[in-house]
Amino acid sequence: MFSGVVQCSVKSSSHMMFLLTKNVRFSRRTLVPVFQRLLSLNVLSDHKDIRTLECHNGEKVKPTFSSQEMQRRLDMIRRHMETNGIDACVFTSYHNIHYYSDFLYCYFGRPYALIVTPSKTTSVSAGIDYGQPWRRTFGENIVYTDWKRDNYYHAVQQQVGDAKTVGLEFDWVHLDSHRKFSDALPYAKFVDVSQPTMKMRMIKSPEEIELIKQGARIADLGGEAVVKAIKEGAAEHEIALASTNAMVKEIADTYPHSEIRDTWTWFQSGINTDGAHNPVTTRRLRKGDILSLNCFPMIAGLYLQRKTPRSNALCGNLGIDRSGFIRFQSFLYGDDKQKLYYIALERTLFCDHVPSDRHIELWEVNCKVHRRGLELIKPGARCSDIANELNELYLEHDLLKYRTFGYGHSFGVLSHYYGREAGLEIREDIETVLHPNMVVSMEPMITVPEREPGAGGYREHDILVVKETDSENITKFPYGPEHNIIKN
Repeated sequence: MFSGVVQCSVKSSSHMMFLLTKNVRFSRRTLVPVFQRLLSLNVLSDHKDIRTLECHNGEKVKPTFSSQEMQRRLDMIRRHMETNGIDACVFTSYHNIHYYSDFLYCYFGRPYALIVTPSKTTSVSAGIDYGQPWRRTFGENIVYTDWKRDNYYHAVQQQVGDAKTVGLEFDWVHLDSHRKFSDALPYAKFVDVSQPTMKMRMIKSPEEIELIKQGARIADLGGEAVVKAIKEGAAEHEIALASTNAMVKEIADTYPHSEIRDTWTWFQSGINTDGAHNPVTTRRLRKGDILSLNCFPMIAGLYLQRKTPRSNALCGNLGIDRSGFIRFQSFLYGDDKQKLYYIALERTLFCDHVPSDRHIELWEVNCKVHRRGLELIKPGARCSDIANELNELYLEHDLLKYRTFGYGHSFGVLSHYYGREAGLEIREDIETVLHPNMVVSMEPMITVPEREPGAGGYREHDILVVKETDSENITKFPYGPEHNIIKN
């Protein structure tokens, strides 16, 4: 039993053990639990001191793209770093981490990073993900633990070291993160890399374009599933689920090594069509309803072997023109692998019949604008010029006042919560000139408010690949009144 009290302050568990052996009389019965507690305190202290670790669990998975394609991307950013005197880039956005490493993180309140230096690429991930980030990352990985606050910034500091100029994404890093980066890297000067990397992503490689084409095909299948499910009394959410299930099944069948994530459908009816991104509800369809179909397959994961043997592959080169955009002179063709990329199909439909002549008139005018927009997508065209010409078409019918957003945007590594390439949108305020290997949508929309004749939201959406002299429309799903008045 205890016969004394420890009087000194305890500096460590080993110090406590020494004091107890000096000041405490014990029996055999008390010895074991006392020392077990001391040992556990020591282990706990050591455990809390672990701030970062490596979790190389299993083997690297089959990557989304060829190693040559991933290396091409890293070469681009490293050339930018060298030209602009940047010692390291710390990417924190979903899109740039994914674009340069093939790893798409799950935020859930924990920050992530990809650190690119002249010689190394390292993802920084939370312990909750264990080995998955390392298996997916094209490069190295370091894991930070939850045991001390801001271990994430400690991990970043470990990797960045004494870099004097560090690239951050100013459009993604919020004020609190910027302050903590400043504390972790007190001698570093921060420069923005969000705009240069956006321009790099705007030009797609052949591997990316092939994936986007496959995604457009799968989106068309989602649209077909919507059409089959449309009937009076069916709920929006039931129809959306039929579409999403069809797309996920096709992704899984076509790409059996995929990560199945984020594919979704927005299906709106009646007043819910007034906004392009309105959520799915439980509203049930009525005959004469205006409908809006929005299918978004997100593809990740698969390795596909091309028929062309690797020995016949062409090496890739990059050049950058005066506008700052990357031009591909020749490309590497080899193993074709898939990535989480955003693809979309959007259409206006009606359930059973169109309720008025005004509805038909509005729908046909919007299709007319859509057709002209498809014709205007070609290399050398300026985004603002396309928007201004389409505005004139709406003005002819006094419908410009009903337009709600731009006429199109870029595609690639993006979703509704990350990755919008704001420099490539078909809007009046965007001066970007279209280049070969850009991929853009044409998606005019007008919304006529309730209580006005023809009320509802009208939108068509196709995806086009800009080529050397023209563009290729990769969306095959039909549009317009002759196709999309659905009688089931």
